[in-house]
Amino acid sequence: MQGYYFASEANNSTVVAEAGDFPIVASTGNIQTGSIRNEVGNGISMLNSANNNIGAIVVALNATGRESIKVSFTAQQLNAGGSNTNDRVSGMQLQYRVGNTGNFTTIPATEYLATSNNNLNPAATFTNINNW
Repeated sequence: MQGYYFASEANNSTVVAEAGDFPIVASTGNIQTGSIRNEVGNGISMLNSANNNIGAIVVALNATGRESIKVSFTAQQLNAGGSNTNDRVSGMQLQYRVGNTGNFTTIPATEYLATSNNNLNPAATFTNINNW
């Protein structure tokens, strides 16, 4: 598992290659801005800021000789923001690429968006995704 950062802030159409690696750190206290963190039994969290451009958590799978790979995951917003003026909309979507370099391909119907208001979005579970 590896974190990536991008040369510019990612958006809903970002399928470009990453600019470099971004470390995933152990959970030791409050999450710091601009970090990707291993939350142990609670998954992985990320907190971006205006200039960090972190935006990818990558899991490498060796699928050589395999067919009909299925992926399932749950996404959840953990922080509701609060000001309603400068809150950031965070999103997640499943992408893939073959090999270690190049652009990613987005898999349809796998997008989770966190709102920019004071309300938390409920968790969403995506199961048995295999339409690539």
